[in-house]
Amino acid sequence: MLKSFCLISARSPCRRSGLPFDRLCRVSISMNILIEKNDEFVAYMRTFRIGPLSAPDLLVPYLLVYLIAPLLSRLAARFLGLRVTRAAWMWLMLPFSVILHLVLRLDTPFELIALDPHGHYLAKIVLLAMIILGLRGISLVRKQTRDFPALHA
Repeated sequence: MLKSFCLISARSPCRRSGLPFDRLCRVSISMNILIEKNDEFVAYMRTFRIGPLSAPDLLVPYLLVYLIAPLLSRLAARFLGLRVTRAAWMWLMLPFSVILHLVLRLDTPFELIALDPHGHYLAKIVLLAMIILGLRGISLVRKQTRDFPALHA
């Protein structure tokens, strides 16, 4: 990334944007430092574990689902006719992620634990309980009908 910004040519970003070359290089260097520090931070955060699983790999998706649950609920109500609570989205996030990883054929530690036929029964019970608790928070949206007065001729 640094080399692409520091090349001076007719097509270089500094010529098109009108920004001085110095400033553009400083921005790209600071971005590289930020990316390197971010990699160190992610590696540090992955040292925290919940059993065999990395804590950020479990907590970050829950945070994202918590934040986008109102949007998902509106979409479910509009297109599927379902009223889904935020708690239901939270309960169903882990079972949905296991299904999504199966569809995409991605091997994650939790998927391997959940699909192991000879053990990890507690994980299977937890997944089943999460599905049951998540489905309890889903109901059908009743369409509101308007009672119009009968037209008398």
